[in-house]
Amino acid sequence: MCGIAGIISLERSKINEHILTQMGTSLAHRGPDGKATWISNDGYAGFSHRRLTIIDTSEAAAQPMHYAGSYTIIHNGEIYNYIELREELKKKGYEFKTVSDTEVILAAYAHYGEKCVEYFDGMFSFAIWDDYTKILFCARDRFGEKPFYYTEDNGFYFASEIKAFSVAGIPSDHDNGMLLYFLGSGNTLDPSDSSRTFYRRIKKLPASHWLKYDVRNSAVTIKKYWEASREVSSIKVNEALERLNELLTLSVKRRLRSDVPIGTSLSGGLDSSSIAACLSEMQVRNLKTFTASFPGFEKDEAGKAKKVADKFNLRNMVVTPTSADLANDLEKLARFQDEPIASTSVYAQFRVFELAAKENVTVLLDGQGADEVLGGYDHYRNWRLKSLFPAFAARVLERRGRRELFDPSINRGFAESAAKEINIVKPVVHRLNDLLYFDTFCAGLEQLLRYADRNSMAHSREVRLPFLNHELVSFAFSLPASLKIHGGFTKWLLRKVMHGRLPDEIVWTKRKIGFEPPQKKWMEHKGMQEILIEARKNLVKDGILDKVVLGQRLSANEAFNRRAYAWRWLATSIFMHKKGV
Repeated sequence: MCGIAGIISLERSKINEHILTQMGTSLAHRGPDGKATWISNDGYAGFSHRRLTIIDTSEAAAQPMHYAGSYTIIHNGEIYNYIELREELKKKGYEFKTVSDTEVILAAYAHYGEKCVEYFDGMFSFAIWDDYTKILFCARDRFGEKPFYYTEDNGFYFASEIKAFSVAGIPSDHDNGMLLYFLGSGNTLDPSDSSRTFYRRIKKLPASHWLKYDVRNSAVTIKKYWEASREVSSIKVNEALERLNELLTLSVKRRLRSDVPIGTSLSGGLDSSSIAACLSEMQVRNLKTFTASFPGFEKDEAGKAKKVADKFNLRNMVVTPTSADLANDLEKLARFQDEPIASTSVYAQFRVFELAAKENVTVLLDGQGADEVLGGYDHYRNWRLKSLFPAFAARVLERRGRRELFDPSINRGFAESAAKEINIVKPVVHRLNDLLYFDTFCAGLEQLLRYADRNSMAHSREVRLPFLNHELVSFAFSLPASLKIHGGFTKWLLRKVMHGRLPDEIVWTKRKIGFEPPQKKWMEHKGMQEILIEARKNLVKDGILDKVVLGQRLSANEAFNRRAYAWRWLATSIFMHKKGV
C-alpha cells in the first residue's frame, strides 16, 4: 500500500525532481516507510513514490522498481495471488530478485502485456513506464478499491490523491454540476460518467480499466478489461452453499498474506462477523478487532460486536467518537478525503482506523462489498416489483435530479447553470441482478471504497475486502435471486453459510442497520451548530444557497436520510474552503 504520482511529457522541463518530491510529500500519509523519485534517462517520465511496507519489507522491494532493462513501476495496493502467479511465471523462464507482489506485476506485464491485469486477484493501481516504446501503462483494480487520478495538461499527470495535483500547478476549479448533484442527492459519483470528479480538470481512471499514454503523440487509450456477467445459473442450494464458503475462505486466506500485523473491523453486523468467524477458524493468533461504539444510540451494535469477539476469544478494541470530536476533526477529515462526504459514518470509520494505528495493526480486513453483491440492503426486498421498476426508477431519479436540484434552498441562478452539466441516469432494471450491478459498478460502492481508502491511508493503514474477490463476485451475480433474498431475509445464502458459526441474533436478524453513528444528535451539539451556521453563510456568499436560508431554523437528520441537506451544506462548504486543493 503506497502513494504514487508521476509526470510524463516531451517537455523535459516539466519533469522536475522538486515538483515530483512535493507531489510525493502530499501523499506522505499513504507511505511513511520510504520515499523516492525517479526520472527516466530521456527525461520524458518522472515518478514519485511513498512506501508503506506490507509484503517484502526489504530495501530490494522498494519502488520505483526496474525490470528487464526497460520497465519501471510504481504500485499502490496488493496482488493477493502473487505467490501463485510468481510460480507460473518462473515456469515460463522469468526470474525474481524479491518476494514482493510488485515484481510479479512487472514480470506479468513483460509476459502478458496489457492482459496481465486479467490474472490479478487484488486491489491495485499502478503505472509502468516502458523506456523502449515510450508508453506509460496504467491500470486500476476491478472495483476501484485503489484510486488513480490523472489530468492531461501539456503532458500527463497522475496521482493516488487529488491533493497531489495542486503542488504540480494544476488549476483546481470546481465542477459545479457535481456540487449541485451532491447537494441534491448526497451522491459523490456521476453514474453517467465514471471518470468524473469534483474538479473540472482532474479525472479518475474508472475501475476495471487500463490506460495507455504514448508520450510521442500525447495519445491516451482507455479500455475496460473486466465485466461481471449477469447471467443467472440454475445451481442447487447445497452446491451454492459449498461454493460460497469455499470462495470466501480462499479470499480471506489470500488477504492474510502480510509481513506486518493484521486485524479486522468488527461492526457487529453479518458481514464483518462472517470474516471474524473465518479468521477464528483459520486459527489466526493474537487477532485484534476494532469497533466504533455510540452509547445510548438505538442503532449501536457494539454489543453484538463484543458477543462475536467473546465467542472467538478475540481482543475487541473500541473507540467512542463524540460530536465534540467530530467538530474538532472536520477540517482534517476533509483534507484527507479531498472530495465531499455524504454522512458522519465516514468520520466513525476514520476513528476506527485511527484506533488500529494506535494499536500498531497495519492491515485490517473489512466486510465492505457484501451488501452490494449478495443483496444486503433492505430496499432489495422490493425486487419483485421489477416489472414496475423502470418507470419507478425514472420517476425517482428525475425527482432527485431535477426537483431536489432546484430545492428552494439552492440559489436559482447556480442551480439553473449547474444543472446543464448533469445527466439524469435512468437504470433499466428487469431483475434483482440489474439493480445489484448498478449499485456495485455504477453508483454507491465506489463511493464507499473511496471513503475506506482515504480513511485507512490517513493513518497509514491498509484495508482489505474479502467479499470483493472477483471470482466470488462473479459467482454471486450468477446466483438466482431466490438464493439472495429468501423468506424476507436479505443475503440469505451468506446467512445459511454462517448458520451455527455465528450467534443467531446476528445471522437471522431482518433489521438492516449499517454502519451508522448518531448524526442527528451530533449535529444538534452546540459546536456543530456553530459550524453549520458558518457553512451556511459561506455557501450564501458563494452563490450556492439562497440568502433566505439564513433566517431558517437549522435542521438535523440521521446519517442515511435522503433529506440530510444541512449535512451536505456543511460538507460542501468545508470542501470548497479547505486549504489547498
